[in-house]
Amino acid sequence: AYKLSLLSSIAFHGKVPMKYVYSEGITRITKQDIAVGKEFGLTLKLLAIGKKENDKIEARVHPTFIPNSHPLASISGATNAVYLDCDALGELVLSGQGAGSLPTGSAVVSDIVYASKQAEPSYNTFKNDDNVSPDCFNFNWESQYFISIMAPDRHGILSTVSGIFAANNISIASMVQKRTGEKQVPIIFLTHPCHELDMKQAINQISQVEGLSVSNTIRVEALS
Repeated sequence: AYKLSLLSSIAFHGKVPMKYVYSEGITRITKQDIAVGKEFGLTLKLLAIGKKENDKIEARVHPTFIPNSHPLASISGATNAVYLDCDALGELVLSGQGAGSLPTGSAVVSDIVYASKQAEPSYNTFKNDDNVSPDCFNFNWESQYFISIMAPDRHGILSTVSGIFAANNISIASMVQKRTGEKQVPIIFLTHPCHELDMKQAINQISQVEGLSVSNTIRVEALS
């Protein structure tokens, strides 16, 4: 999240304070989420995503499903990567070792040497203060969603969930129901692109239906 705050500030020429960076961890991710994602042709990664559209910045960090064909899908281990979509260059991927004592030490020493050789301070292309209006940011971004729901194995459940999605302008792209032999079964939905606030409202309504519980909601990015 701190890296995204810095990189977005530089990329978009405007201060992106940490308080406007949405952050979500990996604690709710399950093996089943990863396995079903693979069935959809998706790879799960913890991504920091920064975008600027219509003069609004969105900055968010969360587990994200991306297509297996995307360059970031093959990044693993201690390797870090940055994917850029540029006006002049198009798509660009930079990758390298991002963890461990040697890569970290090398980066720190490099910065110290660079700073020591500068005759004057180097100034940013933006005013470096936190007095930034929230109106400059988009908190209702558009994404696809992977939703895992635990539901009783009885008639009418799918129509109930589908009705809630439809009422919140959410369209279902794919659905997988896993038979477990238990009273509660997992149902996984993959949606078409929709808005974050619509999805949050739908999840809240689904959670209020007796017998239903939302196990996980994971955003899906096409990144193209």
